[in-house]
Amino acid sequence: MVSRRAVLGGAAATVLAAASGIGVTVGRSSLETVSEPVGVREETLSETGYRARVLGQTQFQRELGAGSASHDIGATNFLAEYDRRATVGSHSETRLGVFAVVSTPQAQLFGLPLNPIAWASERRLVELLQTRYDGVSDVTPVGSEETTVLDSVVSVDEFDAIGRLSDQEIPLTMHATRVESRSDVVLALALYPEPLSEERPTAFRLFESIEHG
Repeated sequence: MVSRRAVLGGAAATVLAAASGIGVTVGRSSLETVSEPVGVREETLSETGYRARVLGQTQFQRELGAGSASHDIGATNFLAEYDRRATVGSHSETRLGVFAVVSTPQAQLFGLPLNPIAWASERRLVELLQTRYDGVSDVTPVGSEETTVLDSVVSVDEFDAIGRLSDQEIPLTMHATRVESRSDVVLALALYPEPLSEERPTAFRLFESIEHG
């Protein structure tokens, strides 16, 4: 079970919240949707060397429409971000792999979906991840592979990209997937340097170890 640790802020939380889940309120009364906690099993984190860096809830609010036809929109999402770090050569401690997962409500208004991130393409999710890490560019889709997440078989899309480490360009591999779970959509993203091929099975193990609720 994932605990509800309240860790607010962080760039990843800001990026995901900026386009994320929406609950609906009509008039001036408030009724906010809240996603269930999401994360990766502690046993898998211990075995893979990944550690939690951001873990908690993010809030998002805005108003749609105007005047008497306006609606107050609000949502609470849950974000978990992990990474694996090590000292590489003469460099300071460096992120060797990043894994992020977020749960966001499947909100609707009059039967129409209002949650952009819940229904975004995997390419759009990778673009969100790209804004999270300075210097990531040239994101190109290269294929997909199936795996099991939260008891559902899903397609994990793969992308190549370019990143920067100490003013040097390095090739990156990125993965993105999504799955509907309970009343939420769960989104997961992974990133690691392409030369570290051993991170690929680790990334898929993290996908398969996601827990929700």
